[in-house]
Amino acid sequence: MKCFSTLALSILVLFVGCDQSVEQVLEPRAFVNVSIQGLPRLQSGEGRYELWANFFELNKRTVGSAVLHSEVNLIAAFNIGQDGETIVDLSGEPFEFEIPEGKNSQLLDEAFIVLRRDGEAGGPPEEDVPPGSIILAGSFTGDEALAASDLSFSFAKAFGTSFSQVKGTYSIQTPTSAAVMDSLSGVWFYRQDIQGPSLQFFPTLPDGWVYEGWVVFDSGGVVASYSTGRFARVDSADFDGAGPGGGPLAGLNVPGQDFIVGNPSHLNLTSPGYSFMITLEPWPDNSPNPSSLILLSSQPIPIVDSPEVRDGELINWSLTTQPRASIRVRR
Repeated sequence: MKCFSTLALSILVLFVGCDQSVEQVLEPRAFVNVSIQGLPRLQSGEGRYELWANFFELNKRTVGSAVLHSEVNLIAAFNIGQDGETIVDLSGEPFEFEIPEGKNSQLLDEAFIVLRRDGEAGGPPEEDVPPGSIILAGSFTGDEALAASDLSFSFAKAFGTSFSQVKGTYSIQTPTSAAVMDSLSGVWFYRQDIQGPSLQFFPTLPDGWVYEGWVVFDSGGVVASYSTGRFARVDSADFDGAGPGGGPLAGLNVPGQDFIVGNPSHLNLTSPGYSFMITLEPWPDNSPNPSSLILLSSQPIPIVDSPEVRDGELINWSLTTQPRASIRVRR
């Protein structure tokens, strides 16, 4: 009788194992919380953001042992809402991030936030994204219950720096004109004492990003900003030299601009309300306004009476203005 029972049990196990109608119990989906601070809302024509994550995978070999590698997967495309804080989908509606179906949240490796310009393809960031498109990145740490990743500029696959070391000064002068009446209508990132560039510790940017200088006017409810030119190096002139407002003489071999002709012209940059700053900008850039990624900025300039060269310090704002993101995955 004992042998019969054992045989019957074996047949039952075999029958159940071959029955394709047995219901499969799926593991619950991991809960994903994404928090983003300081990432500017993208306007029409400026592209979209994408969140990607790496998952560890085993690459099985026909000969030898299996090799561990990571495979990158799209989590979601998104934008920032009108309030500057809410994360929304591309139609403007709030939504929740989810781990892609079939992916194991226990195998999370790294996360990336990508700026995808209009017209770019949609492949993985390490395979089909131009250099510089990864703006925030970080590694996951944690345990079986919770995975966490804090994304920043500093991560090697993003900018690889926090920009906290950059510094410099500005000089109010107009090298493209010898006229005294023009002398307060130009700003250059130049040091009189060394007769050379004032900007220091500016790292080489990945393709797709440039620095840009600005004159900002903010007084009595009137706000205006004027570009002093985009640049990739601090020890040479910016992309447009002395700019469209320059006079008949040569400009300096550093970033800067004169506002002598055109519109605006003959700005008195020592009058109240004027300040200067340097921002980090995507390239190409279809916006005439400065981005929110301010690296250096001056204080508004006090009134002065004499038309002589004016120099001033620029304050580092990079750690205050750069975006950050955190991801928490309850597994």
